[in-house]
Amino acid sequence: MILMINSWRINSASMNYLFKIFSFCNILITVVFYSCKKEDSIILSEAPIVITSVVRNIYRTQAECGAHMISVGSSPVTGFGICWNTTGSPTIEDNYTSDGIITVQYGTILRYLTSNQTYYVRAYATNGTGTSYGVERKFTTKPSGSGIIFNSDLTYGTVSDIEGNVYKTIKIGTQTWMAENLRTTRYNDDTEIDLVEDSSDWMNTETPAYCWYENNEQLFGNLYGPYYNWLTVYTSRLCPAGWHVPSDVEWKTLEMNLGMTQVQADAEGIRGTSEGAALKEAGTNNWLPGGIAGTNESGLTGLPGGIRSAYSGIFDVEGLVCSWWTSTGYYPYGGVAYSRSLFYDSSGINRYLQSLNLGLNVRCIKN
Repeated sequence: MILMINSWRINSASMNYLFKIFSFCNILITVVFYSCKKEDSIILSEAPIVITSVVRNIYRTQAECGAHMISVGSSPVTGFGICWNTTGSPTIEDNYTSDGIITVQYGTILRYLTSNQTYYVRAYATNGTGTSYGVERKFTTKPSGSGIIFNSDLTYGTVSDIEGNVYKTIKIGTQTWMAENLRTTRYNDDTEIDLVEDSSDWMNTETPAYCWYENNEQLFGNLYGPYYNWLTVYTSRLCPAGWHVPSDVEWKTLEMNLGMTQVQADAEGIRGTSEGAALKEAGTNNWLPGGIAGTNESGLTGLPGGIRSAYSGIFDVEGLVCSWWTSTGYYPYGGVAYSRSLFYDSSGINRYLQSLNLGLNVRCIKN
């Protein structure tokens, strides 16, 4: 009995000790819990946190910039994108983009910049607490006077159009091609082609039309020439007398002269091996650095003038893509036509059917 009582006394003391420890731990947990809640409320009350990405693909009037979203903060993000100016510390009171869908990472193209100009850029994000900014980055756009570099080892001829523009020409195999993009704003019967600058009008036009890259003839006119919709090609009056826009078959002939097989030439998408490089202007005078450089062995001297979108009217991918129309299309039934494109990161040649309202450059071939 004594043993039982002593045992009970021992167990009760132990329980009392354990109870005191449990009570202390409970108080400690409660303090930590409310402390964490307080800390959480401090964190959640902050504005978003964003990091500005490195600016890349810097060209004459465009550059690519993005950001990484670290935290959205305490309330939904209502605005985010990139802001920029030419003086430093840009804010949303300056130029800015506004992206419509929030993602962890986002990027955008800054457009309509001035050539040879230094810019300062920051990512931004806004919620109910305010607007926060990423680190500032600085870049300078490419100068305008880059010109065209032809192959000095080849002999070029010349041809003039109805407006008096003079073009270099080059013989490749049995064909004679213009070595420059067509620059005329008139048909070869001296009638004017309609100039369409507005993006909505460009997307919806059902008649022949042309434009200049970013509607900037002064900067881009002599370099890339106009961007034509395919309906200008369909008139068969675009090239100088004795010349015409090459057909899909004539492009295949050129490609096979450069080394493609018939099977490769008949395929769609990017075909061939080094034929595209043989058509590109050599070096990075106009093509952005870092891609697959051109050799211009053919003398055709393809320039990366980009495109004008058929679906948004936006001018895009200058420095990265060179595209020309062929005269082979499916109109009015299909509303598409074949094109040829050279890409910054490829040495092949792309053969693809495009919407008729796409704005592309044009080369002419001798009859």
